Order: sequence, then structure tokens, then C-alpha cells
Amino acid sequence: ALQEGSPPALHGSRGTDCVLTSGEIAQIMEQ
Repeated sequence: ALQEGSPPALHGSRGTDCVLTSGEIAQIMEQ
């Protein structure tokens, strides 16, 4: 999740947060 294609320095915390948040929300909503 940290290294999907671009370095963390470029995206910073937004890229990882967005992906993690989306996955977490999807799982929570499904359950």
C-alpha cells in the first residue's frame, strides 16, 4: 500500500491515506 507505483515523498500522506481510508470505509459499510 505504501509503494503502489510512486514514492511516498511525492504523494506524502494523502495517497496512502486515501487508499487506506477507501478500503476501510468499504469494509465497514459492507459489514
